[in-house]
Amino acid sequence: MTDFGHLPIARVVYEGILTRFAEDVRTGKYGVSEGVVCKGGTGGTDLWMVKIKTYEYLERLKLAFAERWEDYWE
Repeated sequence: MTDFGHLPIARVVYEGILTRFAEDVRTGKYGVSEGVVCKGGTGGTDLWMVKIKTYEYLERLKLAFAERWEDYWE
């Protein structure tokens, strides 16, 4: 907490199996402006993380970066 205690804590928007969750995030079901970071596993060697961005954010990237938008996508 010494290094990061001043930063806001991310809210949990979903807990459960990932079936359909990625598409729900992309279509805006969870009301996030950019996307989410998903984490799973029990720790150690089976821990995994993945970013899922919204389609709205994708459109903003295309407007801001034109042909370089993929540099900033998932």
